[in-house]
Amino acid sequence: MAQDGWNHSRGTTIPAAQPQAELKNLSAAESYQLGLRHYQEKDFSQARDQFQQAWSSEPQNPLILYNWGLSEYQLKNNGMALAAWRKALFLDPDLEPASRAIEFLMATSSIGNISSPRGHWERFRRHILSRMSINQVFFLTLVFMACCGWILIRYLGQRRLAVEEEFPLPPIPWVGIGLFVGFLAFQVTAILKVYDYFTPRATVVTETVKVKSAPTSESSTLFEVYEGSEVLLKRRASDWSQVKYPGGLTGWVKSQSLFHTSGREL
Repeated sequence: MAQDGWNHSRGTTIPAAQPQAELKNLSAAESYQLGLRHYQEKDFSQARDQFQQAWSSEPQNPLILYNWGLSEYQLKNNGMALAAWRKALFLDPDLEPASRAIEFLMATSSIGNISSPRGHWERFRRHILSRMSINQVFFLTLVFMACCGWILIRYLGQRRLAVEEEFPLPPIPWVGIGLFVGFLAFQVTAILKVYDYFTPRATVVTETVKVKSAPTSESSTLFEVYEGSEVLLKRRASDWSQVKYPGGLTGWVKSQSLFHTSGREL
């Protein structure tokens, strides 16, 4: 069901009918509320259009993307639904409804067999990195660093005093050592998260797309990628994008067949 969580415009009243010219001039909040109304009335095509219009005004709003994805799912556009939910999770890793929606779609449609992550890195990224924000990773890194630092510094001070006074050495601080290992693990995770955060990715939103050897329609076809597949974006040339299938080949596809879901904009 469409979710109403608009922070600053909840309850905006939209007239039941408006001319098309006026609809184009609606604010993001008004378009969002109108999209909710159409969704509840099961007019999913109109809901999709309104959510898309709201997103064009506020592209960093994950809730708009989540509801846009719901509308696309109802219209059987699974690739676009998956793309919208992936983008929503990139903006807000804590948006649990989007995460559940992706899991449901992957489990109940053939798209799951096509777009399931391949390789250890892709699985780690999906199940670990994508569920944590950069701020969360850095916070946990600092917490572990502070805790292990305090314990180990205190131990070294006690050990030095024991040596000077010829007292028995203090016990090895296994808790501090464990926290230090955790600090190193989160430090590595933070580096990987930053790398992944800026790596541009896109989702294929058409049923199938031919990957070409060059950015022209006349060039030879290298392979095909299917709806819902996630690809790495390398660069753009006019209305073409060079993509790399994770762990696979590189080629060119029409940019209109892709929806940018994470990472920096090219």
